Amino acid sequence: GDKMQSKALLLFSFLTLIYYSENSIWLREAKTTVPFSAVVQRENLDGFDTMLINGSVNGKNIATIRAVTTHRVLKKDTFVSLPVLVQLYLTNIGVYELASGFIKDVPSLLMLDLGFNQIRRIRNGVFSGRFAALYRLALHNNEIEEIERRAFSNFSATYLSLSNNRLTLVGDWFKNTSLYSLDLTNNHIAFLVEDTFKKIENLQVIELAMNRIQFIEPKTFTLTKYTFINLSHNFLYDINFLDRVASRSLDISYNQVSRISLPHDVRIGTLTIYPNPWNCHCLHEFWRLAWKLRISYGFRFSEPKKSIPICIYRNECHEDDTQLQREYLKNLTMLNQMSYS
Repeated sequence: GDKMQSKALLLFSFLTLIYYSENSIWLREAKTTVPFSAVVQRENLDGFDTMLINGSVNGKNIATIRAVTTHRVLKKDTFVSLPVLVQLYLTNIGVYELASGFIKDVPSLLMLDLGFNQIRRIRNGVFSGRFAALYRLALHNNEIEEIERRAFSNFSATYLSLSNNRLTLVGDWFKNTSLYSLDLTNNHIAFLVEDTFKKIENLQVIELAMNRIQFIEPKTFTLTKYTFINLSHNFLYDINFLDRVASRSLDISYNQVSRISLPHDVRIGTLTIYPNPWNCHCLHEFWRLAWKLRISYGFRFSEPKKSIPICIYRNECHEDDTQLQREYLKNLTMLNQMSYS
């Protein structure tokens, strides 16, 4: 009875296929081969029903697949011929290897989520040129250490998440891509070279917070007008890569910056510079140039003392430095005026 059914469910990998009803916009039929036994849960207007499948299932109107399986290698043809599949969730299922062709013939796929697995390597051919309609690819919270050259060539996705992995550099991964947002938060990246983002012509948002970046070559960010570049929580000491940078917002907070150079051709809307252990003389110069270039600079206060945030003067300045207080208050007033102009 119920106990036997519960045991049967535990013996098989769990796969959820959410079916859309006959009244949905998905009118075409699809058939897929599932190369392992699974429990299938079907959703329609009348509620849920479950069935045990082995080998194949009629995939009429399948729009979303959610799977929890014991298979650690997604082999070739694991998911094939799903013409109306829109979302595929393969999260937290212990996968450590993706074979080229593990998914194919999915012309409507918009979202592919492979987060929270143990994937260590992305091979060329796994994602390149495979998905005509893909909008978002999630590979976050894996153990990725290596991505082969041009692994994301002819890549249609707009959003790519590689956060919380073990990458040590940004390599030559892209060619002919539509990528708009790249998330590399919380990896082990130590430096960025001039051609790092050269082949991602449409890139607007770069998330590089919580890495180990100590050095960025000049002209690394000069080819595109970015919306947001996040370099916070790294190990940057000198900011000498702003030549010809164009970005609506740049965040360099929580680094080790004591000095900054603002070239006259920099085009940054908001530059978040606090907290950092600033050199007071350099900070005065920055305030002067920022006002002249109409750059707004965000304040992230650490513990304030008197009228000045401690993060401004903890390097070599004293809280009773009257010149620093005057400069700070004057530039805070300028900042407020700028925000309303």
